Amino acid sequence: MYLALILAMVSSPPYDIPIAKKVIRAMDDIISNHIAVYDWPAWSAAMQPFWTPDFVYDSVYGIGNFTGLKAWFDGEHVHWNHAFDQVAFNQLIFVAEAATASTTTYAAARWYGALAGMPPTGGRVHVRICDFYRLQGERISYNWMMLDLPDVLRQACAARRGGGCLHRGQHAAAPLERACAALSAAAGGPPRSARGAAARRRLVPASTRDGRHPGALFAAHAARGRRG
Repeated sequence: MYLALILAMVSSPPYDIPIAKKVIRAMDDIISNHIAVYDWPAWSAAMQPFWTPDFVYDSVYGIGNFTGLKAWFDGEHVHWNHAFDQVAFNQLIFVAEAATASTTTYAAARWYGALAGMPPTGGRVHVRICDFYRLQGERISYNWMMLDLPDVLRQACAARRGGGCLHRGQHAAAPLERACAALSAAAGGPPRSARGAAARRRLVPASTRDGRHPGALFAAHAARGRRG
């Protein structure tokens, strides 16, 4: 009896679910279930109801930022799916109100294609993801998506040192060794080489190239939405 009550409460909580959570959850289901991944007409038809026509999709350096659904599809969505397969998304935190939301997720995947200039290992990785959203009405107008690429590199470097992430007989490409060295230089003080400086730049989100932190951009975007 108690189990039935708990299940009923979970499936139908005694409070209204914020509209932002409803919209983002429905949109996320399309991505998580890998619906029409490379089929632009079908994928765009499924995704279009959740986004404003001129929404901004903003991500980390090496991924970029995009305006509109087609730019996002070509600029990030396809590249992600060319880099990772056998993907399972695991959502840890989802907070929302009427017009804003944030999620913390990790993807467990096989890294089989290059991403942001980083060669793949061919092994399994966990990709940590944080998303911040702003809605206009019932559509998403802004999404800042943080991929923890330094942590992906950390896993790749650990695998290269024999940490067990690579399958037996597989070897990371030579450029990955250079990327590991660059990451070590970037994390250990002043860059000791041009590669170290390049790795440090890779840690910076795309939108900070004009000196602004993504959090400040999100706040400014939210303020514009409230004024509108």
